[in-house]
Amino acid sequence: MRLFKILIVFGLVLLPICTFAQESEEAIEKKSDKVYMEVDTFPLFSGCDYSDMGSLAEMKACSDEKIIKYITSNITYPKKARRKGVEGVVYVQFVIGPDGAVRDEKIAKEIGGGCGDEVLKMVKKFPNWVPGKMNGKPVSVRYTIPVTFALPKKR
Repeated sequence: MRLFKILIVFGLVLLPICTFAQESEEAIEKKSDKVYMEVDTFPLFSGCDYSDMGSLAEMKACSDEKIIKYITSNITYPKKARRKGVEGVVYVQFVIGPDGAVRDEKIAKEIGGGCGDEVLKMVKKFPNWVPGKMNGKPVSVRYTIPVTFALPKKR
């Protein structure tokens, strides 16, 4: 059992900075390099597919579950942060491209102790996602995930 745990904040996690919106197909083609924050269909983590699920809630639940599993399996609490007692939330932003590849990773909020570096390292290893869509066409979408680092409470 790990001596520490990394918590994922459900209230914000996996709640991509994405909402549903409408835009003309013509406008999308003119802005093919645009990064969207509002899309018709939000991106899904690898292993979830729109054709496999019935409702938006099922799709979101699948994606959330897969992201949480990936993060908890692929991140390590940095030794420096544990030694110094660093706890808090690291916010990471990235873009999911029309091909599903993750790019433009950056830390939006850092807590120190190497936690941000650890989150970036993990995000850079993300598998391809099912891309978000606007008017049925894959587009680039900005996504933000908070990752909480919390040390176990002393008894």
